[in-house]
Amino acid sequence: LNNMYDCDVVEFSCKMPSPEEQREAVDMLMANYGKTGKEAIDIINAGFQSGADLNGDMLGKMQQYGASLHDAGIEADQLVALIQQTRSGIFTDQGLDAIRMGSTRLREMSATTSKALQQIGIDVGEMQRKLANGTMETFDGLQIIAKKLQELPRNSKEYGEVITQVFGRQGRFRAGRLA
Repeated sequence: LNNMYDCDVVEFSCKMPSPEEQREAVDMLMANYGKTGKEAIDIINAGFQSGADLNGDMLGKMQQYGASLHDAGIEADQLVALIQQTRSGIFTDQGLDAIRMGSTRLREMSATTSKALQQIGIDVGEMQRKLANGTMETFDGLQIIAKKLQELPRNSKEYGEVITQVFGRQGRFRAGRLA
């Protein structure tokens, strides 16, 4: 990867990730997303080229969020796009945390989460069936919830309950951006 970004030619300095960081990111993509080594390197290179690493933390975020976002149904290229959006200010780490939390809570579907979703018109039984049979990923479910939330006043009790029960603390900041 370092050969693609010869920072000495440019008039500014850039911090390249260590070979160990690069290897760990490649390993994560291979283990969690089933990518070959070449495919993983191509995804990482595309992230560098898109500017996803301007803050110098793309590979770290891939390591931190990759497995849980894969479990939510987010593909490797979508992971890089979300990381790129954190750099541009469209999305933040709190948004990534909200996806991770929401994905976990949808899979667990506690009674309080179920009740909160039913109050905004979500058919929890249907959502659980689709999640169980694989016709819906948790990220799809989170997007459905986010769209429903956009229909509600932010200061409504129902809005607050869904944010708390599905997305946790981080949801207060970013749940609406999933839709």
